[in-house]
Amino acid sequence: MRHTTMGLLLVALLLPPTLEAQEPPVPVADTSLQTILAVIRGADPTMLHKRRGGKWTSLETWFATDVLSQYTGPELGSDRPGGLRSQAELDAFAEELVAIVLSTTPLESWGDRGDPMAEKALIALAFSSNRDRADRIPYSGAWDVVFRLYEAGFARPDHLIAVDPTRGIEHMLGLFVDRQLTQLQACQVLRMAYKHGKVIAKDD
Repeated sequence: MRHTTMGLLLVALLLPPTLEAQEPPVPVADTSLQTILAVIRGADPTMLHKRRGGKWTSLETWFATDVLSQYTGPELGSDRPGGLRSQAELDAFAEELVAIVLSTTPLESWGDRGDPMAEKALIALAFSSNRDRADRIPYSGAWDVVFRLYEAGFARPDHLIAVDPTRGIEHMLGLFVDRQLTQLQACQVLRMAYKHGKVIAKDD
């Protein structure tokens, strides 16, 4: 009887677990620059994503921001990109994001949310200038690239303001003062200026 019990135990240990007992495999996150760009363009997100609580978490925009802002926090490593890079590397990655935006259709109005992949690229570019985090270095080229996309009709005022609230609001108020806006746009600018604490004075 003892030998029979030992034999059954050995068989149980050697046999693979049943399919019901197996957890689905979690792929190792590939955080290379080309994979980040590919997922923003619409490639299979599981190349890049990690599972959190049994759900796939979208990370491509966050990771692109990490690259441009040179994230150096405690999670830096295989599961999260970042690290110090040369200005040439940062500019080249930013231009890849610009190319993604330019491959889509220009916005029809300030209220147009645009193509999802363009929006992801724009958010990454805009928030790469964040100055509120000690574990990041604001990307110095953020304003120039986003403003270029804005002038070409691919970005909205809120993208400019996300890069630099003071500079973005000042630009939009300049258009308002010069009467270069439609009535709807003028109202939107005034609302944005009010939201950011700007006061507009007018001499009678």
